[in-house]
Amino acid sequence: FPVMEKKVMHHSRKYDNAPMPHMQRLDSYGIALHAGALPGRPASHGCVRLPASFASKLFKVTKVGTEVLIGA
Repeated sequence: FPVMEKKVMHHSRKYDNAPMPHMQRLDSYGIALHAGALPGRPASHGCVRLPASFASKLFKVTKVGTEVLIGA
């Protein structure tokens, strides 16, 4: 997925103004990489939540257009 947009701090328009630190949008439907709580179970509407320290580091080394690969 190419990174389509980056914001240091974004708030979701779809989900009650939920904070999305170090947001990197991956598609036009709202799927993004961002820092967030990792409760150990699915707890998102499709976003990829990351530990805050990793989200910050990843944000610093990508730019709009960088392709990211998501795997299990």
